[in-house]
Amino acid sequence: MISRTPTVSEQLYGRLCTDVIGCIACRLDGQDIIDPDASWVAFHHNDKEGSKKPGCHFYAMGLCQGHHQGKAGFSFPARHGQEWRFRELYGTDYELGRKNWEMIAALGVSRRHETQGDVMQFCPFEDIRINAGMPA
Repeated sequence: MISRTPTVSEQLYGRLCTDVIGCIACRLDGQDIIDPDASWVAFHHNDKEGSKKPGCHFYAMGLCQGHHQGKAGFSFPARHGQEWRFRELYGTDYELGRKNWEMIAALGVSRRHETQGDVMQFCPFEDIRINAGMPA
């Protein structure tokens, strides 16, 4: 996928998604990562926001290989390949991006950068940002 280079703030958010939250679908299934072979989590971009618009990376979420592209031997639906089943079980990309931000806020794991400040200030969902103590 051709994407623009994420800003420093978007990179901080991306690391929170992949390193702290992990696969959002696995989390919603009540597990850390269902796929025991998954040593990484992909950064999946919201289909409506894309990967080039300003702020687009703030709508993305982490998905393990099984939930992202699918994997033989696993019964759960993949975002690419079984999109309708995936959305039926987990929600739309927009809803998953929102849930991701809710988890970041609830865990209190927001990251700070010396020049960018707290990554929560870039949350595109105003109600979550306000509940996390950030200005509207």
